[in-house]
Amino acid sequence: MVTTHDGRVRPEHPIVRRAVAEVQSATSLRLMLRDPLAFIWRYALGWRSTIEDDQPLSLDARTFGELVHELLKQTVDALELRVPVERDHGFRWKMITQSGAT
Repeated sequence: MVTTHDGRVRPEHPIVRRAVAEVQSATSLRLMLRDPLAFIWRYALGWRSTIEDDQPLSLDARTFGELVHELLKQTVDALELRVPVERDHGFRWKMITQSGAT
């Protein structure tokens, strides 16, 4: 079912006519044939995807080491507080308090 919000454009729309009348590159022709709505968005309406800076998270060696050590410490601490208990033919975990009681 096609609704009025599905990207339909009236025939002979001036913006579309202007975009189609321009000299087309191989890229624009490919887009026109493969994805007509994307062609309208890019070449008729001038919409472009947002440009994001490619700045990966970067840490100096010391900060990275501190992060890894803290992560490992918290993981080991969490694992040391749990012990496996066999119940119903499967293992379940129970928490052990600091005094060793459950």
